[in-house]
Order: sequence, then structure tokens, then C-alpha cells
Amino acid sequence: MNRTLALVLVVGCIALVPVVTASTSISGTVTVENGTADGAKVTIAPVSEEFQRVDDQVTTTVNGTTFSADVPDAPVHVVRIVHDGAVHYEVVRNETSVDVTLNRSLDGRVVDSNGDPRPNATVELVDAADFSVDRARAGANGTFSFGPLQPNATYRLSVTVDGVPYQRTVTTASENQRVTVSTPPPTSDEGALNVSGGNPAGHVVQVMAPQNGSDTPSVVETVSLRNTADRPYVGPVTLTVPTDGRPYSAMAQGRETDYRTTPEGVVVNVSIAANETARLGVAYDLPGQTFEKRLGRDTHNLAVVLRGYDPETVEHSANLRVGDAPIALLTNADPVSANETIRLNVSGARSASERNVSSETAPSESNSVPTFPAVPIFGGLAAMVVGGLVAYRTL
Repeated sequence: MNRTLALVLVVGCIALVPVVTASTSISGTVTVENGTADGAKVTIAPVSEEFQRVDDQVTTTVNGTTFSADVPDAPVHVVRIVHDGAVHYEVVRNETSVDVTLNRSLDGRVVDSNGDPRPNATVELVDAADFSVDRARAGANGTFSFGPLQPNATYRLSVTVDGVPYQRTVTTASENQRVTVSTPPPTSDEGALNVSGGNPAGHVVQVMAPQNGSDTPSVVETVSLRNTADRPYVGPVTLTVPTDGRPYSAMAQGRETDYRTTPEGVVVNVSIAANETARLGVAYDLPGQTFEKRLGRDTHNLAVVLRGYDPETVEHSANLRVGDAPIALLTNADPVSANETIRLNVSGARSASERNVSSETAPSESNSVPTFPAVPIFGGLAAMVVGGLVAYRTL
């Protein structure tokens, strides 16, 4: 993968949103039971439907119980209210006002599988929109407390004990909620991990045409693994790659991570809470025009996204077919089993636009970069293809 391609991909991952010039007024009330929100800081951020910021955020404060501010117009506004160390969020669509009431409390205790307290455990409170509301550290008896909180809201308690993640969903339907979070020992049985979820495919292979006159394609591959056990999974995970692939980066749960190569593939260490999903990824170069690999796990939804290639002219294995989608891809007609092989040959399959770009590019740069920022590449590439994949899955 050459330096120019890496730069193009990083830049391409940054959403270019037109400058917003119109404005609108966002107002609201913040009511705190047995207290006051007067002086609380309010930040209003204009964002797109994909929650990408489209203009500058505006900051104001609560005056008594109300606030109001003129903000840049946008499809969505995220209202952030900081009160008593906690951060409360409201997502505003097709509205210009919000009403926030804080009148609930949540008390809890972190214990081990024997019921003994887990002091110093880190507890994070996350709302239904996946925004972090507050954090606490369990006391000597494993206890923690959050509040005041919004009523009839759903929150997720993310508890970390010795680096191991545990999660528990709670609601504030009634006053003075109390919850116990049990933290049994984790499992290292890789059989508990299944390809599942993803947005919208659980396994995505992105094959990218080379640049600068090189004949070496590059691959960015991501797999969403769900932990089906009743306890966290902590241990190594093997991501199979073609035997001739040359890995140069790996990702786990949105961050670049260390990895090691084995005859079976690339191995990364992960921690996945019970019933949760983690997205893992690996990037590698191919020495030739043929991509062939054995799948490590059963896969129901597989997408091979072709960047710079015409899917109609790519030779591929019988378990793949051309997808009816706005983007160039191959997909599976039927579920693909573990140890089954997928194969494609991209020789002579460059798209017309890609051939024109390649012919104008000087072949002076090396086709290999040792490392790159995993979050922009992995996350950005996924964002660039998700629209087309969603369109395909909904057809």
C-alpha cells in the first residue's frame, strides 16, 4: 500500500460537509429535584445525521431553569448539559426545544462471583445514545452512586475490574434504583465468539487497487465478533489472512493494536464483555493479483468491497456473486462456513476511471508503508462503504 494511497484514504475518510450559514434558535429547560441547574454549562453542537460536526458549536448557561442560544442550522443538534459533574445529552431532530428533568438516582454495588465486594472497580454510566454520562470508582464495599439522572431512561453500566469489561443495562423507571453488578471470571474460549452484527455486514473485505504504477493490491479486512458467553472474553483472537498476505497493521475495538503473525493468521488480544460485539481488523498487502483465503468462522453476511475494480470482470469463487448495490462489491449468496475458501482474481479488472488515474501517476514511490493511523483508515473506510452496503441489504 503506497503513501499516496494512504493519504488519499485518510483524506477521503474526512466528511466534507458544506458550510452552514443559516441559523436557528435552540432553547430548553433543566429542572433538578431538590436542587438547581442555574449556571450549568450548555453546549449545542450542529451535526449531520451521521453525527459529524457541520459547524462550530455554541456554548451558553442555564439561567434559573432555562437556556436559549442561536446556533448554526443543521439536520441534528446535540445538546450537552453539564450538571454536578455529570453530562446529560439530548439529540434534537426536527425540534427547537428540549426539556430535561433530573430527579432519579442510581446506587449499585460491584461484587465477584462469590458476592464479595470489588473495591476500586471503575464504573461508567452510558446513556442509550452511547454518550458517557458519568464515571465513578467503587468504594471499599464495592458501592457506587450516580445522580441526579433523567427519569424513565435506559443506561448502561460499563464496569472494569483489573482490565476486564463487564456491562449491565439499567433503567430509571422508579426512584432510588439499586443494582448489583456481578463480575465472574472471564473466559478464554474462542468458540464463544461468533461473527455477528456489523453495519450491515459482519465480515467486510475491502480490496483496493494499487497506485503509482504498482501491481500490488491492498486489503483492509474487518470482522465483528459477538461474545455469546455469559461472562467477558479475554484472550487472543486469530484473524485469518491469505498465506501470501503481508500484514502491516491491526485494529481492535476502534484502536490500532499490537499483533503477531502465525501460520494461521494475525493474532490480536481483546477483551469483549458478555453479549457485546467488538470490531477487529487487519490490513495487509497482496503480492499478486489473486486474493484467496480460508475463513476462520461461519459468516452469514460477507461483503467484498472492490475499490478501483469492476466487479463484473473480477473472477471469483462460486460462493461469491456480484452484489446489486450502489458500490462495487461481491457478496455471498448463502452463508459461508468456517474453513471454506473465498477467492478472486483482479487481473485485468481495473475500472476505467481507476486506469486513467493510474496512468497519470508517476511510479516513483514505494508501495509499502510500515504503519498508519488505524482509526482513520479502518473507521473511515467502513464509513465510506456503509451507505452502499445498507442500500444493498435493504433492496
